Amino acid sequence: AIFRTLYRVCFSKTNLLEWTTAFDMEKKLKNDLKSYTIKMKIGPFFGVLTIILGYFFAVNFFYLPIIIGTLWIISPIVAYKISLEQLEIKKDIDEDIIRRIGRKTWGYYETFTNDENNFLPPDNFQEYPYNGLAYRTSPTNIGFLLLSMLSARDMGYITTTKMEMYLDNTISTIERMDKWEGHLYNWYSTTTLKPLKPYFVSTVDSGNFVSYLYVIKQGLKEYLYKPLIDVKLLHGLVDTMRLIEDEKAKKDVVILIELLKSEDDRKLKKVKNELTKISERDLNDEWLDSCLDMVNSLLEEYDNYLPNDEVIKILEYNFEELGGAASPYDLREYYIRALENVTDEKLIDILKILYNNINKLIIKIESTISRIDILIEDTKFSPLYDNKKDLFSIGYFVEDNKMVNSYYDLLASEARIASYIAICRGEVPKKHWYKLNRSLVLWNGYRCLASWTGTMFEYLMPMLVMKNYKNTLLDESYRTAIRAQREYCSKKALPWGISESGFFAFDINLNYQYRAFGLPQLGFKRGLKEDLVISPYASMLALNVNNIDVISNMKRFAEEKMEGPYGFYEAIDYTTKRLPVNMEKAIVKSYMTHHQGMIFLSINNYLNKDILIERFHRNPVMKCGEILLQEKIPMNIIVAKEKENTLDLGYEESQKKELVLRKYGKSSLKDIKCHILSSGSYSVFVTNNGTGYSKSDNIHIYRWRKDSVVRPYGFFIYIKDLNKNRIWSTTYEPTRTEPDKYEVRFSDYKV
Repeated sequence: AIFRTLYRVCFSKTNLLEWTTAFDMEKKLKNDLKSYTIKMKIGPFFGVLTIILGYFFAVNFFYLPIIIGTLWIISPIVAYKISLEQLEIKKDIDEDIIRRIGRKTWGYYETFTNDENNFLPPDNFQEYPYNGLAYRTSPTNIGFLLLSMLSARDMGYITTTKMEMYLDNTISTIERMDKWEGHLYNWYSTTTLKPLKPYFVSTVDSGNFVSYLYVIKQGLKEYLYKPLIDVKLLHGLVDTMRLIEDEKAKKDVVILIELLKSEDDRKLKKVKNELTKISERDLNDEWLDSCLDMVNSLLEEYDNYLPNDEVIKILEYNFEELGGAASPYDLREYYIRALENVTDEKLIDILKILYNNINKLIIKIESTISRIDILIEDTKFSPLYDNKKDLFSIGYFVEDNKMVNSYYDLLASEARIASYIAICRGEVPKKHWYKLNRSLVLWNGYRCLASWTGTMFEYLMPMLVMKNYKNTLLDESYRTAIRAQREYCSKKALPWGISESGFFAFDINLNYQYRAFGLPQLGFKRGLKEDLVISPYASMLALNVNNIDVISNMKRFAEEKMEGPYGFYEAIDYTTKRLPVNMEKAIVKSYMTHHQGMIFLSINNYLNKDILIERFHRNPVMKCGEILLQEKIPMNIIVAKEKENTLDLGYEESQKKELVLRKYGKSSLKDIKCHILSSGSYSVFVTNNGTGYSKSDNIHIYRWRKDSVVRPYGFFIYIKDLNKNRIWSTTYEPTRTEPDKYEVRFSDYKV
């Protein structure tokens, strides 16, 4: 190529514009042995030449040219073999629990993302003690909602039309919300859409939000070319049908599932009719209602965009040429050509309706893509970047007009996705990536990047959309972090997965408290060893890295009663110092929107072969930074962790001793001693003689009476000796029978 170029430039002066770039040449070659041989043909040539020259000029040492020549001859084969992608063979495993949790988790978004919340996701739902919804949201929550809508279509839980409608509703809301430099504020009210004070812009939240917009944009483009109706919609319907709880209905549902093995609208109508009959039994099953909604949506997709059997029979322009996998673009193109060829007036009218319907859907999707593009382009990361430190600030106080004087300076951080996006877009220099701290720790001989709190989401959350390359620094860190968490928890015979989450402590309104928990050996932060809180989402993030152990862990969570109506509950708190003396663990019965999102996206990536990651890197701007993710593992440890964090307080499996606050005998009955118990919603007031009252929220079950001394009120248990015909009560009141012995013990959890 060099000699040819010099000849043309210096002598022939012809064909100066005739050239092929190395990039274009590589694109033409396949990743097979033949392509490697063509690309490396000079190697075998020199190998043969070396052997020939050795034969004539180095007969005494002929074995050396043979060895060297042979290595050059086989070099294309060696290069091909070592460059083969190491595909992990997924073993046949039971995916039922994955699909069940996935469907329930989508139910969370479908239930609470409604008109009341302006089609935004509330931050959390607290089931017990019941506090309902937290009517606030963040950019990360919104990003997870949008990606969950796309994932719901990938999983077959909603149709393409419904996905577009959901996305349109939420994006319309986002467009109305106040912003700063294109960034959404850190918190908004979901009911008023006003930002919550203090007005703050979070770097990590904006990074998450924009990265998810890139994925949604590519996903929508993809669904313009993918089949409008595919087998995944039937799989999604089957997943939902398997959640029907009524035992009698289950038997009928098993038969219906068999009918859903082919994409046939006639069989679908039969399924609808059977489900309607089941629902008429007045069963009151939410999943049965969901099944009916899904079937109706799917039938609407057939009716609105595809010709029915009668129309297909009389179509002069053959519909069968499209096959069963017609995309929106395919259908529009078909209807345009059909309208040019069909002569029957009635048929023309039908085709026009179908064409208009599919054209409207395409225009809506294309419009949504354009609106997402505007949201992406309007969000500028440079105002959050400190050029002197070459680091991103944690955020920006808008009212004070200043950046926070704290920075994301670790590579093992959830904020690295913001760094990656900003570098790829050219908003910050590439040197910023190498400014991020790469302190390493050792765990049983394995290397791992140290993070601030040693949480799973610091390591694995960016992996929801970013590629992971084998034998790199990041890959080694992911696997070591997972291995360390598993071993740390298995020593205590507990499920694994430690990350930031809600825990068993409450504020004045009985809301669960929230903070970061991590592995002491991996985090810089002190005091991590003092808590032990396990979160299902933390291990679910590792589903693509270690699927067998994660699925086993999911089953363990189910055994621990962690499965609720919307998937897994937030966490289990095993921290001894926080628990009442009679409890070994406490389930945090709430659902955090962003943790639900992490679970659902992990499931989608696992079942659909990294579909979200592929979409993110399909964008040319994001693809150009992939070299940053391929950093090799350094051989030397940069920083050793201090021993303070590696000490383990241990986990006490139970607290046998009952803490008695007060104790009273028979002599104390002349005085009234009182005690109050409450779970938050249900409260009981009890005296040492057995009187009192109880209430649930503001409803009094047993009323409080001022004259309780004269006339006893409360809840009493009577005992009758049938042989002696004697009656008395388990407490002194109300029978006031003189007991042989009487003891009252007031403790913090019972009387």
